[in-house]
Amino acid sequence: MQALVDLFTTLIQLIFVVALVLAAVAVWGYNTLRKLAENVKEAQSNVDIALRKKVSLINRLSEMANQYREGEKLVMLKVSQDNSEAAMRDSYSSLSDFGGSPPALRLFANGSSRPSGNSLLSSCVRYAFSGTENSGATVS
Repeated sequence: MQALVDLFTTLIQLIFVVALVLAAVAVWGYNTLRKLAENVKEAQSNVDIALRKKVSLINRLSEMANQYREGEKLVMLKVSQDNSEAAMRDSYSSLSDFGGSPPALRLFANGSSRPSGNSLLSSCVRYAFSGTENSGATVS
């Protein structure tokens, strides 16, 4: 009978030791899983922060490009205006070599609000050929 009691005692001790080992493995496994879950959350947070920084940089770059485009638009407009003014000055200076202001300006200078198509056309034709009278060309 003593052998049977010793067997039960050993069996209970063995079950107790196995239960302690299983409890230790369960606690270690749970802690490991929690640690891995926290690492995943931290990695996701780092990715979110990196993406937010990239989006912020892209937005700032886009804003700077828009500001640069606006500045370039103003520069191109000014250059275009300067070129137009220079071309107008050159054309008017070459027109003055042939006898004065262009016909359209002379028509408006007379006080008429709107020239008729025929008078403008005939005036332009006369003006265009006014410088060729000395060269022997004829207007038909």
